[in-house]
Amino acid sequence: MEFSFQLEKTEWSKLDKPVKSHFKLNTLMEAKTVLARGARVSLTSNKWAHKGLFNGALGTVIDIRFAKGSSPLVGDFPLFVIVSFDNYIGPAYDERNPTYVPVPMQTLTENKSKNNHRCCRMKYVPLEIAFARTLHKVQGQSIGPTHAVPIMVFNPGKTSFEGRNPGLLYTGISRATSLGANDVNRSAIYFNCSNKGELYTRVRDIHYKRKRNNTNKQKSNEAQMLDQQYPEPMLTNEKYTKVKKRKYWTDYLDEQEKLTNISSTVTARKDINNWLQRQQEHVTSENDLYRIVQFHSKRYKRA
Repeated sequence: MEFSFQLEKTEWSKLDKPVKSHFKLNTLMEAKTVLARGARVSLTSNKWAHKGLFNGALGTVIDIRFAKGSSPLVGDFPLFVIVSFDNYIGPAYDERNPTYVPVPMQTLTENKSKNNHRCCRMKYVPLEIAFARTLHKVQGQSIGPTHAVPIMVFNPGKTSFEGRNPGLLYTGISRATSLGANDVNRSAIYFNCSNKGELYTRVRDIHYKRKRNNTNKQKSNEAQMLDQQYPEPMLTNEKYTKVKKRKYWTDYLDEQEKLTNISSTVTARKDINNWLQRQQEHVTSENDLYRIVQFHSKRYKRA
């Protein structure tokens, strides 16, 4: 079943109909999804993070439930999608299947009108197909025999990928919790790339750009055959732009740390602790905390 998004006016709207342009294009595109029973999916928003329903949580579609008389063939949305989430530890919706969770439709209200009125809202299914994940989506996730995802087939991309995204290659490799314990068939990570020989050398001097070595004429036939099987790019003296910018930023932070006096007196520390205790007595909800942050943010901007 293919689902897109539905737009509707809010109670504050003075328009004749909802306006599509009030939503960002990528927001509209990301709202489109295709679902089926048995499909691997992930949540696209935080629902109940400390119970396992966080943005990126993986699961399997069990069923798609519609209201009586409605149908996806005419554009109707389901009431909810039942998903078995890998890491769900909250209350059981179905006692026989404690990982089953009914996921309702998500509503997003945009604030783009001139009079600061929230005139339109968008309804969509907060799930996306997740048979494969990008490295950004698996940060913090462990993969191995004792985890929800037992095996990862990893495509590291081209060498320039690491130069544009410093550290992501390490992030991907470090997701695996096991290399097989002397049994390659039990490894938690396998590589899928066109040039497997490059895996042995690409993590060396990854800050520098590379170019192909075309000096095979000076090599023996055996060396040329090895180069054809495992071509190793030549290192250049030019660093990737992202690597340079990261170095500028870390140098700046180091310099600011040296110039910052973070020492404080015993009296100042006591005053801070007393202030925190007073705030904790008044802050009883997340909304109270949000109001305090907003208040001090405005004071900071005015200063």
